[in-house]
Amino acid sequence: MTNMVEVSKSQRTYLPAASYDVFLPFYDLMAKLLGADRARRTLLDQASLRPGDHALDIGCGTGTFATLFKQRYPAVEVIGLEGTRTRRQNWREART
Repeated sequence: MTNMVEVSKSQRTYLPAASYDVFLPFYDLMAKLLGADRARRTLLDQASLRPGDHALDIGCGTGTFATLFKQRYPAVEVIGLEGTRTRRQNWREART
């Protein structure tokens, strides 16, 4: 069973990466332009994972890193965990 708890913006104790939901469609593009893809590849190059291992991407946002992770290590179970409804919805829409 999966339990989800919604947190209103006034209850947040963190600042979302894009700060405002209106910027979310541009987040991946801006991250790419600022070198995030290179940083992600560097992290993946350092991972020594074997088939059957598990990886958890906490705060996966739009799912870009989790998707890249799965492409690089197809035999590893990759789980993306995101607490913000808008980002989960954007991720689903981008992958359909």
